[in-house]
Amino acid sequence: MPSTDPDLEPNPKTGKLPIYEWLVLFTSWTYALASFRKRGQTGEARTGVITQMNRLYLIVSVVLVAAMLAYSSNKIGSTQGGGPDAGVAIGVVAFALGSYCLSRGIEVFYAFYRDAFDKLAKKPSQSSLDGHRRISLALTSYVEIIVNFALLLALLPADAWQAASAPTSITDILFYSASTITTSGGGGFVPKGVVPQAFTVFEIACGLILLVVCFAVYAGDRTQQPPG
Repeated sequence: MPSTDPDLEPNPKTGKLPIYEWLVLFTSWTYALASFRKRGQTGEARTGVITQMNRLYLIVSVVLVAAMLAYSSNKIGSTQGGGPDAGVAIGVVAFALGSYCLSRGIEVFYAFYRDAFDKLAKKPSQSSLDGHRRISLALTSYVEIIVNFALLLALLPADAWQAASAPTSITDILFYSASTITTSGGGGFVPKGVVPQAFTVFEIACGLILLVVCFAVYAGDRTQQPPG
């Protein structure tokens, strides 16, 4: 479920969705599902769906990382299930988990990006979300992004990290993810290769959108503050 209010917006001139909307729908199945779930809903009904699913996704991510910790006994080598020697079942699980985590990352980034710029443009909201609740959603998504990227990075093969500075446990990966999203240095671990480096850059971008852009817009938009 998108973590904030934006919905699909056809081009007013052509009546068709712009290419970037199709790209997001194609790369993020959770965004596509959310757009379907929110269709036709406004006000408190729309707000309820958004906040419920925002919390649900965080719970799902925490449960997934707890399951990974239990399965691997906190050893990173046990989670690298996508390699050539992996069984079919493990490979399918790794693909599904990676797909979910990446889909949510794209969804959170795009939904909050659009919502923040909609606020700047003073576009009317279809939900009853105020500034306080939007900040709460951003914080929930911030924690979820840390967990999801840790899960995603834990699935990468051992050679995705420089040997002298590679994580050895799931908690190492969680620390790396938290350090990355706060742009504080990655906890001393260094990714190697295009894919892990791209994931790292994308996580930083998600963090910047959630903290810098959204917090500045939501906190500064006095018209979105709750009454009283």
